[in-house]
Amino acid sequence: MSERTHASYLLRIWRAHTKSPWHAMLVAVARPGEHQHFATLDALFAFLTAQTGPEPPVPEQTSMPDERDFDHYTPGDVSWKETLE
Repeated sequence: MSERTHASYLLRIWRAHTKSPWHAMLVAVARPGEHQHFATLDALFAFLTAQTGPEPPVPEQTSMPDERDFDHYTPGDVSWKETLE
């Protein structure tokens, strides 16, 4: 059995009022009739973590320079220049 390489979901998050917790609902694009409901964002994150499997090890890094320190930082050699007026 091969491992999945991608998944697509429609995500809806909401809360009843500003002091209530966030809730979430996921709809798998491949199965639009099935909804997954989550009482908390932690529950949503746990579900997504379980769906994607364990994370690969992250190599140790020293500090990374700010991406604005480079002449370009997006694919296709798009330049970023900060303009001061």
